Amino acid sequence: MSDSKLRPLFKGGPLFNYNSAAFSLCTDSILLADFALSLRRNIKQFAELGCGSGAMSLLLSHSLPNAKAVLLDISEKAIEAAGENFTLNSMDTRAEFILSDVSEVRNRLRSESFELVISNPPYFAPKSGRVSLDSERSLSRQGRPEILEDFFSAAAFA
Repeated sequence: MSDSKLRPLFKGGPLFNYNSAAFSLCTDSILLADFALSLRRNIKQFAELGCGSGAMSLLLSHSLPNAKAVLLDISEKAIEAAGENFTLNSMDTRAEFILSDVSEVRNRLRSESFELVISNPPYFAPKSGRVSLDSERSLSRQGRPEILEDFFSAAAFA
């Protein structure tokens, strides 16, 4: 592993590009993925809404070798980063990547087709908290006023 940007998420775990153009990784993602695994292990298909660089789905896919992942994000850079992370781990055939706003889930996914839906949505109100000058990072931290409602509605639908 000659590229210092690529490291395992944990010892023996999947490789991850920590310096992607998309929002990379935070402790929340690790904890949420672990919590999702503690709920259920017999999962055939799961979705991640607002996937960013795909860390949560990568962790779940590593632990659920028979599951298919569907990752959705509004950011083209995020979808590319997630795809690269899955390819790094030879898991790209077990994932589908969808470039879409979460408010369009009803047009992009089948209703009630997943055993698990995960997300770490933007939770800061617009222009509050630490506002990133980078538009990609800003998308992952702050959303329009109704963003959480859109994520909850999309998760319930999926």
